[in-house]
Amino acid sequence: MKKRLLSIIAAFVIAVTVWVPAAAGEADAATKITPRTSLPSYTSDIGKKYYYTDDNVFYKYNYGPNLKYLSSRKGYVRGNCTWYAYARASEILGTTFNPAFRYSAYRWYSINKSGKYYPYGSTPKVGAIACYSNHVAIVEKIENGKVYVSESGWRIGAKPTTASQIYFHYGTPWYSKATGYIYITEGTTATTTAPTYTTTAANYKVKITAKDLNMRTGPATSYPSKGYVTPGTYTINAESNGWGKLSSNGYWVKLSYTTKVTTTTTTTTTAKATTAATTTKATTTKATTTQAASAETKYKVTATDLNMRTGPGTTYQTKGYIKPGTYVISQIKDGWGKLSTNGYWIMLKYATKVTTSTTKATTTKATTTKATTT
Repeated sequence: MKKRLLSIIAAFVIAVTVWVPAAAGEADAATKITPRTSLPSYTSDIGKKYYYTDDNVFYKYNYGPNLKYLSSRKGYVRGNCTWYAYARASEILGTTFNPAFRYSAYRWYSINKSGKYYPYGSTPKVGAIACYSNHVAIVEKIENGKVYVSESGWRIGAKPTTASQIYFHYGTPWYSKATGYIYITEGTTATTTAPTYTTTAANYKVKITAKDLNMRTGPATSYPSKGYVTPGTYTINAESNGWGKLSSNGYWVKLSYTTKVTTTTTTTTTAKATTAATTTKATTTKATTTQAASAETKYKVTATDLNMRTGPGTTYQTKGYIKPGTYVISQIKDGWGKLSTNGYWIMLKYATKVTTSTTKATTTKATTTKATTT
């Protein structure tokens, strides 16, 4: 009887041991990172590799310490939260972070959930991305149940000369409640065995107008994204599972987001696409209307942030902004005017045509400060 009682007690102890969950915080033990309590300098190896590089899509498009002019804020933004979180995630992973997260902070959690890129949940873990209503941060440490994050925010002002001037913070999160957490150190939830799809040869062209159409390494969303394709006309040389293979680079696009070109007169775009690391603009050839302007054709510019570009369109490189004044336009093309003083182009809808012939033209000079008005 005594032996039977001891056996029952032992079995009960074993059962309790198996059933009791791990204490809070023990789930984070597998992830070991050194908390980042300050930003890396501009000249550091880590800084140049992940933070201050065009491989960081947010730095590339002026949401980092290189400035982004926001008319709604009437100033230049530096140190955006997405720029920092993207860089810190890359640093933690040791490779450039997933380009699918190239959008506003409020979309990161839903992007991950719909794309099934990484595990996610409501419990904070070290190394996870904390997603808020319109903000993202990185969980650096959990101590006695208290969460510490590193994060960056918007600040209006001049371009910072050191990383310490960027709006960076380490400690208790600015926001009190997260929408959820993305566990980037736990890998992707997508299956590692790619399904088999039947592929057939094709030879036709499609037109793409969307600016955010993903390219993938295979004909399904379970395949890794390789950035997005720029709008234009492309040749498809294979079909599979409702996807088309781009002849220019071998990546796949969802055909339901494209329009098949049926006429033979459509001019095709040089088939180059945008990847996560390198942005290559598609070169489109199309019929345009060009007319020479009168030597006395003048336009008055009052905006302080009107871009000058190397050609008549927003796809051309910006050459700074034009100073307010009156200018002679030597050529007009597709709503753009060519400045006689320096050969750059401005969008004429942001200028007013001068009807008098006595207005003196102002000599323009390009500056290095960039603006957002086309």
